[in-house]
Amino acid sequence: MLPDGALSQVVLIGVSTFSDPELPPLPMVINNLDALWQTFTHPDWWGIRGAHCRRLDDRDGPLSADSVRETLDDAASRAEDLFLVYYAGHGIPQDPGDLVLAVSQTTRKVPRARGVSIGEVRDAFLNSRARTRMLILDCCFSGRALENMGLDKPTATLASVPATSEAGAPEGEEFTEFGGHLVRVLRHGVRNGPALLTLQDIAAEIQAVTSERGSPRLQASLGADRVALVRNAAKAGSSVALTDRRSLDHLADVVRGVAAIARPIHRTLGPRGLAALIPLEGGARREESDAASIARSFHAERQRDEIGVSQMRQLVQAVHRRVGDGAAAAVVLAYALIDGVFEALRRDAHPGELMEGMQLGARWAYHELTRQAVMVKSNKQLLAVTSTATRDPTLAAIVAEAVNRVGIGGAILIEETYAFHHELERVPGMRIPGECVAPEPFTDRERGESVLEYPLFLVVDELVLQNLQPALDTAIDQKRPLAVLAALAQKDALEVLGAERHRGVDSVVVLANPDVLTEVRARAPIAGQGRWWAGQLPRPPGSLRKIVATRDQTVILWEPDGRDGTPLVPVVRVGVDTVDTVDTVDERRRLAETAVSVALSAIDEGVVPGGGIALLTAHRTLRDMLDGPKEQRPKRLQVPDGQLVGLRVMTHALAAPALQLWQNARLDAESTLIELRARPAGDGVDLRDGEVGSMTGRGVIDSLVVVRTGLEEALSVTQRFTQLA
Repeated sequence: MLPDGALSQVVLIGVSTFSDPELPPLPMVINNLDALWQTFTHPDWWGIRGAHCRRLDDRDGPLSADSVRETLDDAASRAEDLFLVYYAGHGIPQDPGDLVLAVSQTTRKVPRARGVSIGEVRDAFLNSRARTRMLILDCCFSGRALENMGLDKPTATLASVPATSEAGAPEGEEFTEFGGHLVRVLRHGVRNGPALLTLQDIAAEIQAVTSERGSPRLQASLGADRVALVRNAAKAGSSVALTDRRSLDHLADVVRGVAAIARPIHRTLGPRGLAALIPLEGGARREESDAASIARSFHAERQRDEIGVSQMRQLVQAVHRRVGDGAAAAVVLAYALIDGVFEALRRDAHPGELMEGMQLGARWAYHELTRQAVMVKSNKQLLAVTSTATRDPTLAAIVAEAVNRVGIGGAILIEETYAFHHELERVPGMRIPGECVAPEPFTDRERGESVLEYPLFLVVDELVLQNLQPALDTAIDQKRPLAVLAALAQKDALEVLGAERHRGVDSVVVLANPDVLTEVRARAPIAGQGRWWAGQLPRPPGSLRKIVATRDQTVILWEPDGRDGTPLVPVVRVGVDTVDTVDTVDERRRLAETAVSVALSAIDEGVVPGGGIALLTAHRTLRDMLDGPKEQRPKRLQVPDGQLVGLRVMTHALAAPALQLWQNARLDAESTLIELRARPAGDGVDLRDGEVGSMTGRGVIDSLVVVRTGLEEALSVTQRFTQLA
């Protein structure tokens, strides 16, 4: 019999992006987790309750080692029948025979400081009262775990590769190599296999199609590998149908959830958008006027809507994390795609062919967007981009001026001020390219940065206890934060800083190459023979004023010292007006940060016609080709009928942002669309005055990166929706 889903716990851990450039991204890991979650919770395979099958990933922000440990400990304490842990990401070998599972901030140089060791997973298994424990590892060198997981309790460990081999994660594939095999066996079953599949059956089936070098390894004690895990889908002659009535009913609930949160976001789109009244937890309602606030506060009124709401919330967060702007348009796109896919599935379309067709349409749209892009050539264009992001002419002008001064690769800081105006000041300081590694780097987790006011500053070639301790003693004595810049850092020094962090000493450690250290010593005002500055009080000219550290760069500011050639950093101070509250000041700061991000991306890759017209142009191009004779289409678009359905879904969705913008401006969307068909590509309606003309010529433009990112994320969430089938 299968494990009791009410008494079992499953933890699915996946990490797709890493702060350490030596650990390449693994975007397909998220698909692994989603497919396994859908399989384990589906009643035709196992049917464990969704609340008992947890996904830990970084799609909503960095995943920390502490989060993993806490979840493992909690699941271990609750599991009574089966306790299963799956991990996909980077495995970093450690001597002797150990393995560290990387999370977002793990570094290859000091993995133990910010990773999860196999020993910690073993401890969670030891502390669990579950009848059976299973560990499935999809990472490089995962076979090393077999040496450390031998317990005197029923335990099975399936490693994707031997102890000395790297795991496969082909770029552009839907799953990792092992993850794809695992999902296939779970979903399609084993021919001539038993009615219930054990981990032993699953491993044997995967081993049959993999090479010896990359073949998975299984080790078990007390028969744990012979405990049933899922039903054998092949036993009934075929895999579970993806479009049966139960699946369609489930998808209908998801679509309703998507619609519930998408409709108020639709209402806010564009310069003529309006605030929307949304439900909050506890039954209250509140007006919100932007996608980020709606996604953060929206509470599903029906429990069954939560999956759809969660998918849209993740979409908004992903777009804001990547580019800061364009989330509302991405939601409009995603809703149009999901609605189109659902209708196609109801007409018995094949899910796989649907996705292939939509992906083809997206690639064509990317090409069309790039073709329309023009480089930013004037301050007027830069101002148009920042105005769209801030909706505040004064703030937009200040941000545009700051961006124009620093260009690509420069640093701009955004600060709040309680003056009744915005201002731009150039402050002595410099940008330090480097990785913020420890300890627990962010004093402001929501913004993903550490801000240290008037810190002690230690600059050393290698951070060790001997050179750390004097600075740390001073920091404790003066009750001030400590910033460290080094080329290397010893593990024990990082651990000491981590311990002191818990005692109230804020600190950051930034790793940079030796050339950067030399430049900092030469240009920044660091006394004490260029090694460290303790910061006298009162603060003299040249005193270090602030350090702002993010994952990949650090900015230091100091008090003016009158030296010639001192580097300057633009600081945008976001002010208030007489009716502002703290919340709106914070929101204005966020808009300013978004404007900086969007403006820099526009300088880097160019701009496209705004107002939804860039995507509408791609829609027109695809529609004209698909409506013509098949033999006259480009060869890439001469696809089977199943893919053609997905291609048409994408084509239809590309027009959705423009149509929604017109609707919000109280225009007749259909008649406007017909009118524009007779005009040149790139023409649209300027919603500021209702005039029709060239959007680029009228200064209505969007960053290419923002538009493309919205389409990428909308397609990604649609793919996850299709997998739910």
